[in-house]
Amino acid sequence: MLLAAIWGASFLFMRIGTVAFGPVATAGLRVSIAALFLVPLLLARGHAASLRAHWKLVLVVGVTNSAIPFVCFTYALQSITVGLSSLINATVPLFGAAIAWAWLKDRPSNSRIVGW
Repeated sequence: MLLAAIWGASFLFMRIGTVAFGPVATAGLRVSIAALFLVPLLLARGHAASLRAHWKLVLVVGVTNSAIPFVCFTYALQSITVGLSSLINATVPLFGAAIAWAWLKDRPSNSRIVGW
């Protein structure tokens, strides 16, 4: 319940931030805060060399999987409700599974279908 409340509150804060700072700045702030917490964990686990070696790939994946979607969400929050935006975000794994099935021919097992 606590995790759901924290996760859902992030969309409320995005809505407030979008009004106050604009969509791009809000998304940038969200991604930057995440990096401030995650990079020290990466370094503490001894992956500094991997990050240095693959920083361009990490940057591309980060922009594609985090920055662009959060900019899109913050722009959308200017015209849709916070609840709808969090519901749309919650459908990402469902669409990911459907795309993997259709495009990659990764047919889901019975347990995956039940989970879906």
